Amino acid sequence: MKYVLYEGEGGDMLFTKEENVKAKPELLAPFENKTPTFTVEADDDGAAVTELNTHILARGQEKA
Repeated sequence: MKYVLYEGEGGDMLFTKEENVKAKPELLAPFENKTPTFTVEADDDGAAVTELNTHILARGQEKA
């Protein structure tokens, strides 16, 4: 499954399955940028969250 991350103002984040966004585009209403900032293929939610955490950690280390 493909998972997507959208980021908005003030640290708002939406991380969900791409199919959820396609089924309910109104999920993106609070986000000015309608393009995902991160995408990942994963077998299940747990694996996807692990990949997201790795991504966020790496991004944080780049800024340090």
